[in-house]
Amino acid sequence: MQNSILRKNLAIRLIYYTSIKNFMITSKNLTRVATFADVIQRHSTTIFSKKSFNNNFENQFSH
Repeated sequence: MQNSILRKNLAIRLIYYTSIKNFMITSKNLTRVATFADVIQRHSTTIFSKKSFNNNFENQFSH
């Protein structure tokens, strides 16, 4: 009886530990993705603004 309770307790601890570990990894990756998206959004206004795109387009094909 005591042995099975102990085994169940260990199993629950293991599940709890692995789920927390997975959650930490996931949240770290989500933070990375969010930072990347933030950088893209910050720079997209300069990269993809119509004026600069049109200027680059004209400069490339005006020669």
